[in-house]
Amino acid sequence: MDERMPVPVQPSAVAAPLTEGAYFPEAPARRQGGANLIEVLFRKWKTALLTALIVCAAGVPAIWLGIQPQYTATSAIRIDPVSESIAFEQDTGSARYYSNYVNSQANLIEKGRPLYSVLEDPLVKDLEFMRKAKDPMLALTTSLKASADRNSSLLFVSATTGDPRASATIANAAVRAYMKIEGTSEASSEEEKLRTLERERASASEKLRGLYEAAYQLGEEFGTTDLTAREQVMLAQVQALQEKLTQVQTMLLMLQMQESKLKADESSGPGALELLQARNEYMRNDPAVASLNARSIDMELEYTLLALRYKEDSAELVSKKQALETTKLALEGARKRASDQFDELMVQVDAGQKDKQLRQVEEQLSQARAQEALIKQELDKQNSSVIELGRKGLAIKKIQDEIALTRDLYNTMSQRIQILQVERQRPPRVSVAYEAEPPGRPSKDKRAQFSIVLVLGAFVFGCAFVVFLNEIDPRVETPSETEDRCGLRVLGTTPRFKDLDRARVKPKHFVDDCRTIRVNLMLASGDKRVRSLVIASAQGRDGKTTLAINLATSIALAGKRVLLIDGDLRKPEIARYLRINNARGLTSVLAGECSLEDAIQATLLPTLSILPSNRRARHQSEMLAGSSLAEVLAKAQTLYDEVIIDTPAVLAMPDAKLWAALADAVMLVARSSKTGAKDLMEARSRILQAGARILGVVITGVRMGDSYEKYQHRYGEGFVDEPVSEDDWSAQRVFLLSRSFEEENGEQESK
Repeated sequence: MDERMPVPVQPSAVAAPLTEGAYFPEAPARRQGGANLIEVLFRKWKTALLTALIVCAAGVPAIWLGIQPQYTATSAIRIDPVSESIAFEQDTGSARYYSNYVNSQANLIEKGRPLYSVLEDPLVKDLEFMRKAKDPMLALTTSLKASADRNSSLLFVSATTGDPRASATIANAAVRAYMKIEGTSEASSEEEKLRTLERERASASEKLRGLYEAAYQLGEEFGTTDLTAREQVMLAQVQALQEKLTQVQTMLLMLQMQESKLKADESSGPGALELLQARNEYMRNDPAVASLNARSIDMELEYTLLALRYKEDSAELVSKKQALETTKLALEGARKRASDQFDELMVQVDAGQKDKQLRQVEEQLSQARAQEALIKQELDKQNSSVIELGRKGLAIKKIQDEIALTRDLYNTMSQRIQILQVERQRPPRVSVAYEAEPPGRPSKDKRAQFSIVLVLGAFVFGCAFVVFLNEIDPRVETPSETEDRCGLRVLGTTPRFKDLDRARVKPKHFVDDCRTIRVNLMLASGDKRVRSLVIASAQGRDGKTTLAINLATSIALAGKRVLLIDGDLRKPEIARYLRINNARGLTSVLAGECSLEDAIQATLLPTLSILPSNRRARHQSEMLAGSSLAEVLAKAQTLYDEVIIDTPAVLAMPDAKLWAALADAVMLVARSSKTGAKDLMEARSRILQAGARILGVVITGVRMGDSYEKYQHRYGEGFVDEPVSEDDWSAQRVFLLSRSFEEENGEQESK
């Protein structure tokens, strides 16, 4: 037999539990994660690279041909700070507003009146850049830029276009337009400032004259505008009258009390409470007591305020405390003297002649009342004079304050007028520093950056395109993809032929693949032993027959008696693949022409037997649906340990469903990059409808990197095998290479 073997397959990245229910979820769903994406990109990197190269081949030339480099020409205007004066000291305050002024001039160049002058410039009109522009003003504002340099007094005017000459022309035209407008506006501005200052100074001078006249009229009555001394004299007079009125009122009170006592009965003197109240009232109205009491209260308030500000041992606080104590002692003495006077008066009232005293008291009362009325009249007159004098003083003070403010304003206006008159002789504040020259090289050339971005984006697009193709591709390719999309456990894989042709794997690896499938079948069956296994596929040419032959051989090499049945009555292939005589076979047994034992043929392996399908039957479905098929399968299970049944495609004929209903389990076969996920799901659904048990799926023709045992082609390299005996069948090449037979089978099908 040919020594070429298929390539091993990468095992599934997801380990499915060994329970039947885990193989058949209700609705298979794609797993979310990055493993599948990396796997797809690793498999189809050539497609992604080719897509990226195509995008780059189309986009890079378009970038270099469609995008023009930009040229920037720059001219500069020198703007001297306002604080630089000629005849006066430098005004440092004006420097704070210099940056604001320069920025406002930059905005004026970009968006102000100079733009209209630039558009009317003949040199600018002749530019191709402006002639092609749909909106010349928009094109001009887009290309023109003005910016200030913080480290110098320069204002840069730049123009950026695709033509070096156009950039220099626009920048110079903008500078000329600005200088023309700025020169005119600066001169008119200075004239307007000077006229405004002169008007303000004249107004301030006129106001000063009016204020001086008003102050003179108010002070003419008193001969002076300073009324402070006169106010103090009048206040002293008012205070003296107030003290005199207090004395008279005190005397009047005492006389009233004396009169009341004299008029009363001798036996009825004043009570103790009345006497005490009279004494207290007399003492309170005593001028000395009242004055000392008020002074004591003021001194206590001052002492309290000082105690909050100074420490207790400060000299000023100690002095205030001593003065307060002295005032209190004087107050106590005055109260004592007033009390003694009151007692003397009371004694005199009680001891004198009442009638005489009464007349005297009444006369004194009359005089006291008259004196009190005169004093009050004079006091009211003095109070009115003091108030009137205070009002005139306030009016004069207000006029004097206004005179001071107006004088300051007048002086300020005069000073500014002098500054402007001198500063008008200084050199121009705004001048052209230098003009723009056509640039020799581009200032902005983003074609290289765009090309790099395009290349990176092309590779990203290529990867996304590959992922998109994989998403819309209905075919299964890898074990993990099969499990994700179909919900079937992968039992193993077999390799591609081209990997075997390139000697990337050894024949022994195919043997290991069959052993892996055999072990996974045993684990998937669980406690229920599988005596008969149906191998089915969704469509033809999936490698189902080759897998059935090689799996039966592998099980036979494990020491079990295996019967391989060719269950495809329409297209029997096993006898032709193995080149055995098929004069009698399954068709003969089902037709009753011979017994099962007579139709079974032996092979080179003592434990492997073949039941071929000897000829094509006309009524295949009727023969398989009969009871004889179940009897044949039951008898085969009694004669052999394992029965492997090769069946037609599930989606082509119903034969596989009939075999699946009778056998213990079913194993599906799918070819990588050929079998569709929907077809595989449909095949699984039909087999489940027959009440069969599906153990899993085997994927054939898988890339070496996607095989179930992905590292078996490198495992054990460099190890020298020990000699084996001739009886060791596992070391002999008894496995069938399927490529030539499948190609021949495919040619017959095409015919």
